[in-house]
Order: sequence, then C-alpha cells, then structure tokens
Amino acid sequence: MKLGLTVLVNGAEYRSGKPDIVVVYPDKGKYYLSEVISDECIREDSKRLQSTNRGENESRNYCLKRYGNTRAGSWAASIYCDLAGGLELFNYNQLMGINFSKLQRYAAVIYPLALLEEGEAFFTQEKLQFRSLNVADYFALTLFSQADSARLGEIRRFMQFLMANR
Repeated sequence: MKLGLTVLVNGAEYRSGKPDIVVVYPDKGKYYLSEVISDECIREDSKRLQSTNRGENESRNYCLKRYGNTRAGSWAASIYCDLAGGLELFNYNQLMGINFSKLQRYAAVIYPLALLEEGEAFFTQEKLQFRSLNVADYFALTLFSQADSARLGEIRRFMQFLMANR
C-alpha cells in the first residue's frame, strides 16, 4: 500500500492500513514476515523516524542518534524497529490453510529495486545474513537468516533500554 499498490485479502481490497505480509515457502517448512519499505521511508526527513505515537519510537530515536539522522538510520528503523515489532506482534495461527505454528519464522523486507544496492550495503555493514531476490524487475525481496530474524526483537529491546536509561 505504501508503494501505491492495491492490497487484496481473500480477493477483496484491504483498506484498514498495512496488513502483515507473509511470504510462505510450504515446501521448506518456513515462512517470512515482511515489511514494505518505500522510497519516502528511507529519506532523512522520513515520517517513519519522526513518528511518536508507536511503541517503537524510543528505538527509532536511537537509530537517529546512532546513525546521525542519515538514510542508514531509516534502514535501521525499518529493520530493527518496525520489522522486529511486526515479528513480535505477529499473531496469525493460519492463513489459507497453512498452519504457522508448525513453520519456522523468518524476516523479510520488500522495497523498490532502485534501493537494492543501498539496502544490501546497509545489511552487509550490519553483518546481517541475507539473500535478495529481484521481483519482476520492480521490487527487491530480501530474506534474512533465522538467526538474524530471532535477533531483531532483542536489538529493538536493547535500543529501548538504552534510550530509557540515558
């Protein structure tokens, strides 16, 4: 929806804000919870980083200070704050006949293909294990390892701890 696309849920248009996006690999027994990142989310004046009405705000403030209010801070907020929060809050038990409780959980981000090199540079700098896929020459889908997916929530909680005790 942030990228100007129509989101359909069970064939009907979804109008209640951004839903959790799930990428399922049924043959491998795992699924990825995805965060959608648009160009406007990565700019230095990103509303994502200025938001004060979400629980991740302390972590976002940490990202701004840690990365000096650069685009890297936007990438960090997307991965460590928003996606980590989504992984922790994800509460579907099943979707379209797929039982998530029996599958392993991973993290993924979807963003415009034009941001691929910038995104991969940030992920490499942060020492994340990832694999990026080109989707129809328009989007990049980056999948993270299970170990790094598990760490996202811990990093966000550590950021919140630092900000609360400064």
